[in-house]
Formats: sequence, structure tokens, C-alpha cells
Amino acid sequence: MHKALKKPRAKRIELAEKALALSPNCADAYLCLANDREKRLGDKIPLLEEAVKAGRRAIGSHHFKTNVGKFWQIVETRPFMRALKELAQSLMCSSNRHDEAILHYKELLRLDSYDHLEVSYSLMHTYILTDRLAEALKLTRTYSYETSPEITYNRVLVLFKLHGDAPPVHSALRKAIACNPHVVPFFTDSKFNGNKKPPEYFLEGRSKEAHQYVSYHRWQWYQTPGALDWLINNSKQRCGKLKLLGTGIAKLSPGAMGVWKPKPVELFKNE
Repeated sequence: MHKALKKPRAKRIELAEKALALSPNCADAYLCLANDREKRLGDKIPLLEEAVKAGRRAIGSHHFKTNVGKFWQIVETRPFMRALKELAQSLMCSSNRHDEAILHYKELLRLDSYDHLEVSYSLMHTYILTDRLAEALKLTRTYSYETSPEITYNRVLVLFKLHGDAPPVHSALRKAIACNPHVVPFFTDSKFNGNKKPPEYFLEGRSKEAHQYVSYHRWQWYQTPGALDWLINNSKQRCGKLKLLGTGIAKLSPGAMGVWKPKPVELFKNE
């Protein structure tokens, strides 16, 4: 299936179907069909569920008993991990299946304690989306060593939702800005194009990392009354020499809730 991912769409589908004819335990083949053949979410989810089942069968029960916490270090577990994460993401897009998505994210974190697939970010997003603020806050504490805006700025948002303009929120904001001071300028740039694909590769603490965070999460700030105004007003002095990029607040574009996904071939880089 690795070679198939570099082929045109029609060829990928053909090769995926052939792979399943040879081995019904080929999770990546199901994953390919779900992404390339099906357009409706309702048709995609059953294929992703089959991908997860196939991945479990291919791994066998042994790894689930003896290698919990270090799954990603075992190459043969990766198709299962990819399939489970994509299933969780698709379930999140289904209005009545958020609980299932959360269970899958938790399982991924249990199996891969190093979080190579950055599942903690997706789980954080899910908690905020479903207004499970206590769980979201607990998650930020679990990953308190993280410097990514996905944790630091989302912690600020969660605390603001819980407490408003309170000292713990200001303290969290100071840490977030220290980790990456470029986030707020993107929020204030009225020319910011949220529909443009954010950068895939970046250095921690730099503007490209901030660009990615704002592209994915700005709508959460917009939907929280007073949060964005508070963020901007309390960041002006703390952003050091950085200047806010505009006087107006960036508008939420129609496609803002969409999430960019890496090309499938990129998921295999270390295999």
C-alpha cells in the first residue's frame, strides 16, 4: 500500500481493492478506500471501522497485552493507529457520536504514551467543542510540559470559559505568550486568510506554528463571548516588540471549521 499512495486516485482505489482480496487484514487498504472512494461521511465511517478491526486482527492480542504505551515504536501497529485516529476524527464530525470519538482518542493515548500522532491536540479540541471544560483542563495539566499553542493557548481559553478575567487566566496567558508570542498578531490581522492551507512544518515558538494554531482554532475563540477581545487587550504589552498586524479582528471565514489533513504518504515517512 505504500507505493499505492503515490498513484493517481483511481489507481489507488484499484490497488486497495486488490490488497484486500489478498489480505482482509490490510487496514491501510480500507483507509485508502474510505478517503478516496467515499465522499459521504456516512459511507466513510463504516470503512474506517473495518480498517480498525483489520488493524486489530493484524496486530494480534499479544501487543495489546505487552506493549501498551509504546505502540508507535512497533511498526506493524501503525496502520491500526492511523485508522483509529481517522475514525475518531470522522466520528467527531458526526453530531451524535462525540462520546465514541473521545473513547478512541483515549485509547490511542493509552497505547502510545509518547503521543506520536498528537492525539492530545485532537482530544483537547473535542473537549472544548463539546464543552467538557473540566476534562479539557485536566488534559492541559497532564501535558503541562507542552509548549505548543494547542495546549498553552487552549488552556487560556478553557480557563477563561471557566473563570472569566481571573488571575489564573492571566498566569496561563503569560506562559502561552512566552512559548509563542506570534499567536495574537494573527488573530488581529484582518487580512488573515483562514482558508489558506497552514504550514505543515515549523519550528516551535515561531510564526508558522502560530499560523497553524489560529487556522485550526480561531473559531473556538470567536464562539466564546468576550474571549478574543480579552486575549488581544491583555496581550498588547506582553508580546514584547511584536506589533499587532491590524486594527480590526480577523473575520471568521465560511471554511474556518475545516481541518487540513496531511497527505497519506506523509504518514509513512518513518516506516
